[in-house]
Amino acid sequence: MTVLLVVVPLYFFGGVVLRDFALAMILGVAVGTYSSVFVASPIVYAWRKEVKRVEIKREKVIELEAQKQKRLEKKAAEPKRKKKKKKGGKK
Repeated sequence: MTVLLVVVPLYFFGGVVLRDFALAMILGVAVGTYSSVFVASPIVYAWRKEVKRVEIKREKVIELEAQKQKRLEKKAAEPKRKKKKKKGGKK
């Protein structure tokens, strides 16, 4: 915005040589603003959406690891059963 405050008066009150330069600057600011708003915005939106997807996957992995740890702890807490020996088995 501050660039336009300088370039627009330069376009109207500057000489012939400065008029072409000021016009190029005005067009550059307009194209840059358009690019920032209409091109970069969807890219940033898609990037944030991807970040959320990764966070959800990370939470799912943490949840699955916690479940696995609980199963292992439960299995370790169970008393070990002794195998019964068979009497009179085949030789």
